[in-house]
Amino acid sequence: MADFDITPYRQRLAAQLVDWAQVGSAADLEAIEGGMVAPPAAFVVPLSDAPSANPLAGDFVQHVVVRLGVVIALSNLSDGEGAGAMSELSLRRSQVRAALAGWSPNEAIGWAQRGPGTLLKFNDGVLWWMDEYVTDFYERRA
Repeated sequence: MADFDITPYRQRLAAQLVDWAQVGSAADLEAIEGGMVAPPAAFVVPLSDAPSANPLAGDFVQHVVVRLGVVIALSNLSDGEGAGAMSELSLRRSQVRAALAGWSPNEAIGWAQRGPGTLLKFNDGVLWWMDEYVTDFYERRA
C-alpha cells in the first residue's frame, strides 16, 4: 500500500450525510478559507501517520497508525449564547460518528475509531469543530 488515501472516508460521508450542504476534502477547505461556507459542512483532512519499526528481518512489514480529521462547520444563530450551535454540533457529530466509527473501506485497513475532538474557532457566525478518527494498516514489501 502506498500513501494512505482518505478519499473513501470523504465518499462515505458524502453518501451518509445527504442533508448536509457540503462534504469535501482538505482542498475544498483551503478553497473556502476566508470565504463563505454553506453549513452544515464536513471536510475530511489528513492529520498524521505514525509507522512503527519493522520487526522482521528480510520481508518488510510495517504497522502504520493513521489519524484523519473531520472538520465540521455549523451556523446556528438562534440565540446569543451559542446554545443552538452546540445542540446542533452534538447532532452533527453523532451523524459523522455513525458513518465512520467502526467502518473500514476494505479488509486491508482497520476500522475507524473515534479520537479526540476540539473547537477550532468561531468566526463570522460559523462554528468550526474537528473530530479525529484513527485507523491503521500494514505496509508490506517482499
